[in-house]
Amino acid sequence: MQFLMRCATLAISIQILSHSVCAAPPDSSNDPKAIDPYMGEYDGKLTLDGKEEDGIAQVIAEGDQKYRVAIMREFWKTAKDAEQFRVELSGEIDSEGNVPLAGNGWNGKLVKDKGIRIQADSDNTFFGRPSNRKSPTLGQQPPAGAIVLLPYQAGVKPALDEWTNPSWKPLESGAVEVGKGNIFTKRELGSIKLHVEFRCPYEPTKRGQGRGNSGVYLQKRFEVQVLESFGLKSQSNDCGSIYKVANTRVNASLPPLHWQTYDIDFTAARISPEGQVLRKPSMTVRHNGVLIHENQELPGATTAAAASGYVLRDALMLQDHGNKVEYRNIWVVPQAD
Repeated sequence: MQFLMRCATLAISIQILSHSVCAAPPDSSNDPKAIDPYMGEYDGKLTLDGKEEDGIAQVIAEGDQKYRVAIMREFWKTAKDAEQFRVELSGEIDSEGNVPLAGNGWNGKLVKDKGIRIQADSDNTFFGRPSNRKSPTLGQQPPAGAIVLLPYQAGVKPALDEWTNPSWKPLESGAVEVGKGNIFTKRELGSIKLHVEFRCPYEPTKRGQGRGNSGVYLQKRFEVQVLESFGLKSQSNDCGSIYKVANTRVNASLPPLHWQTYDIDFTAARISPEGQVLRKPSMTVRHNGVLIHENQELPGATTAAAASGYVLRDALMLQDHGNKVEYRNIWVVPQAD
């Protein structure tokens, strides 16, 4: 994407009819800001009908110099909630390097100047500053008793000794990039605590399932979807969902190029010696530290699983879906079945 100007800071101003609003630039990791200085999350104050409260803006890249902005009170909840508020605007970079925005009766501007101040002339406004949100478990070290499946050390190519598919690409950064074909652990695992770090690529011209797609499959059957779903009203096939089984409680996604985490408590099925299923498997999932599933029972294998039925133990699988998703720092702590 070509940009007319590069700068470390932004501001967003938004107004409804003649109501103004404003905010500033995104966070960076392996410098997303250098790739796209507009995209990202902004924390700020939302004033509606004279009442001021906390709000956020999420700026989503949607093509060459085009953006969509969602203004909300908090992360989008997938359950119906009468208190939810969301306004979406869109725009593209102008000749001055700003992004005029309009939508749903609101209008404003994305401006690359942190000193900008917009005077609100009505009760409906938003003013924000760049968010530096990161997962509280990002970089978490494996505890005692953990099995390290993918070691992480910055600047050191990781070994794939625990995995079956050598086509995946270890990177100098310490991560591994998705290669041709799914990858499986050599170990078979039962009930576990799992920590996974992943990063979706920047693909602003792609949409839906074509944008940063991969997946973490417990026992190569039950997928927690990996997808670039930042800013979306997520569905049961978006990031964090248990694919087509359960949507997330909230969309806790970070923008593309930012490292994200899954912390998963997986309880394997309990099966009698005669093969009777006494307890179906279940999982609790935290995405970037946010609880998105709690004790969610798994009715069966999800779409594109590598196996079916219930078992006591099987491999962990990471999915190749044709996108250059990266993984690092993967470890498990075995739990009693």
